[in-house]
Amino acid sequence: MHYIESTLGINLQYQTWNNITRMPYFITDRYEIQLVTTVTTQMLFLYPKTELEQMSTLKKHIARIQKEEPLPVVLILKNINRYRRECLINAHIPFVVADKQLYLPFLGIALQEKYIAEAPIVEQ
Repeated sequence: MHYIESTLGINLQYQTWNNITRMPYFITDRYEIQLVTTVTTQMLFLYPKTELEQMSTLKKHIARIQKEEPLPVVLILKNINRYRRECLINAHIPFVVADKQLYLPFLGIALQEKYIAEAPIVEQ
């Protein structure tokens, strides 16, 4: 994901996750999973194919994936609302919203893009 690489200045290597064949249908139907490696860390990127599940269901899905591969699982999202973002942070579920937010607690990273609007110049 270019956003992570450019923001953190690290290179990511993407690989097919070999354990996908061991996952039940309810996981493979809802998510695409990719193994991602940095110089020091391995993680699984979880790309939802449909609308994101309820928080309790999402936790169970992540736990099932980590039962097969005990690595951090990072949700890769296109967009997120404020309520869902707060729920994910409170549950300590890592996620990335491209060009907006990184929450990777296993790396000690929580970044959110905010811009300060320039004050208009007022002439008297």
